[in-house]
Amino acid sequence: RAEATLAHCLPAVEPASVKPDTAGVTPTCEPFVAVFISGHLDKRLPWAQWFDILNALEAANQRHLVCLGPEEADLAPTISHHLEGSRFGALCPPQPLRDFAALVARSGVLISPDSGPLHLAAALEVPTIALMQVKKSQKFVPREPHDQALWRPTAEEVVQAVTRLDLFRRTY
Repeated sequence: RAEATLAHCLPAVEPASVKPDTAGVTPTCEPFVAVFISGHLDKRLPWAQWFDILNALEAANQRHLVCLGPEEADLAPTISHHLEGSRFGALCPPQPLRDFAALVARSGVLISPDSGPLHLAAALEVPTIALMQVKKSQKFVPREPHDQALWRPTAEEVVQAVTRLDLFRRTY
């Protein structure tokens, strides 16, 4: 079921664009950036900043999946409209927890404010890029070597953090 959800959510990929890793292993699914655009109260980023981040990921040719939580379901038409014509981005509406966890597990990295999905990704050992808006979030960000915490970053800083990760080295 998660495979069908993943295939439905992500844009099509040219098989030639999937490159083997350094060991010569070709992943079964091209790595993608999961972007969870939610958060509670003061931990949320302004919507304009999310759109800047999505535009920057698109400009950097980074395949990305915009994930919504139940609280943002009403924003799906707006985000879908923003992603029209995108070559690298797609929208994933709210999913049951098991399906969402499977999507996160298959991603190369999760970009999120301090949120439940950020900690889910950390538990699944998926690299995270925590976008912090409030000081108290510094206590709770994932701290593994592959995790990054950015304080009120620009869209360009978020893309730089993504490109520092070698998404093709993950095993799927």
